[in-house]
Amino acid sequence: MFKNKNISFKISVLISLVFFIIFSGLGIYINISINKFTDQETLSNAKKLSKYFNKTLKDFMVFGDAEIVHSWLENEKNIIGNSIRVYRKDGKVAFQDNETVDLVNKFIGVEKFERKAKPKEEYVVKHKEDFEKILKDRKTIYYKVTENNQEFFVYLEPIIRDDRCIACHGYEEDEIRGISEVKIALDHLKPDDLKQLHKDNIVIFILFLIGGFFVLTWLIKKNLDKPINDLKEAAKKFGSGELKGEIEGDFDNEFHPVIQEFNNMSEKLSALYENLEERVRERTESLNKLNEEFLRREKMMDEDLEKASVVQMSFLPPPEQLYKKIQFYSFYIPSQNLSGDCYDIFKLHNGKYAFYIGDVSGHGISAAMVTILVNEIINKKISDFNEKYQGDEDKVAEEYKICLNPGKLLEYINNELTKKLGNSHYATLFYGLIDENNYSLLYAGAAHPPIFALKNDGKEIIELPSSGTVLGMFDNEKYKESQISLGVNDKLLLYTDGIYEVEGESDGKHLSKEYFKNAFKEKCKENSGFKLVTDLYQILISYSHTGEFKDDTAFMLLELNHID
Repeated sequence: MFKNKNISFKISVLISLVFFIIFSGLGIYINISINKFTDQETLSNAKKLSKYFNKTLKDFMVFGDAEIVHSWLENEKNIIGNSIRVYRKDGKVAFQDNETVDLVNKFIGVEKFERKAKPKEEYVVKHKEDFEKILKDRKTIYYKVTENNQEFFVYLEPIIRDDRCIACHGYEEDEIRGISEVKIALDHLKPDDLKQLHKDNIVIFILFLIGGFFVLTWLIKKNLDKPINDLKEAAKKFGSGELKGEIEGDFDNEFHPVIQEFNNMSEKLSALYENLEERVRERTESLNKLNEEFLRREKMMDEDLEKASVVQMSFLPPPEQLYKKIQFYSFYIPSQNLSGDCYDIFKLHNGKYAFYIGDVSGHGISAAMVTILVNEIINKKISDFNEKYQGDEDKVAEEYKICLNPGKLLEYINNELTKKLGNSHYATLFYGLIDENNYSLLYAGAAHPPIFALKNDGKEIIELPSSGTVLGMFDNEKYKESQISLGVNDKLLLYTDGIYEVEGESDGKHLSKEYFKNAFKEKCKENSGFKLVTDLYQILISYSHTGEFKDDTAFMLLELNHID
């Protein structure tokens, strides 16, 4: 509302506005009173003028001189700029038509007045009821009307015959001879001294308002500026950091409690500030110690994770395991120090090879522990068989041959996980058993991504799906076993679902199974062995827009050689 930010100025203006509203109302009241007084004076003057006109009319009409009356009416009309009319009892305007002339001549007994051209007849239409009331009650009626934005007073008064009429004209049929109408503009009757009073009143009011504004402003500034300026200076000190800024002076007014509270606050803040630095120093030292402890523990945890990662990696087979008829190649890409992917290869004493690849839900320490548990379960069952095998499978007890039945082994692992972990983790797994004598593959899967079998010198890829549910979620699940015959130069590619988390650089879409399968088929035409595995890794790196892996990823490649 105000561009000036000085509070004393604002208060002065607000009080002056109140002052203005009060005295404006007073001025309006005075003007209304003056207007009423003016109207009363005007009405009084109009009544006097009306009586004068009526008396003059009577004097002229006593002698029956219609021509003189008519001329006088016209003359008075021109002088005052209004209208004076005389109406007969029938409502017609007198002294302007031949009928009036005939009546006057008849009353005086001689043809004294000449007949005039007959003008348009005029009647009292707007005030017909007033006209009839005057004739009936012989009372004067007056009112104000507005025509063309100008106020007029209208006076209707009966013209009563008197003795002079009888003496002069000799008739006394009716007491009322007619009605006179005097219509006078209001401005012509207002006293000049009252008009001047209006002007003087406005000037005095304006001068009084201006003077009052400056007086109020001076008084307010005198009583407000000192405490306000002191508060402003103290606030500046607070803003600059000087908390001890007591306001001095004796203020015996409304500002006294405000300044007193301000001084109390200043004293308390100053006392608090004195202890603040010491408290901040103590807290800073405490936080530094906590931070050092946190960094120490974080370093220890990183070291432990690195050690745990080394331990976990020790459970994984070497990247190349070469046998006479079968070669195994593996590649492992952890997303963190510890991962949930696991795989391994085992040579059995009966000319068979057991292998598996699995993926535990989650990442980090808990997932790594589950992979170790799975690995230990499988290792234990294979060790039991090799220990009991004496050259004939049929002589080994059934409880030690579970590693020869992929479906039963998965069932056993599932029950162990649900019993020990209570559904807190689940895993996917593919377990296979290949015989080097005839290259037959017996396998079972637990919700693991399908395995690719490249046959017929790379002309055909067969998918080996996992039909069973995940391990560690439901008790007593059954897992179906399947068998397939492989041939010379056939290849098996096992992998975990981390490849599906790789995002493309151009469109952001994840790598699909079909894309990976076709890439595997094409690369088999160029390379084999560990070089083929690294080619597949480079395909994932090229596809990714970050070069990083969001999930653990592992490959395992099996290649079959010619049987001697």
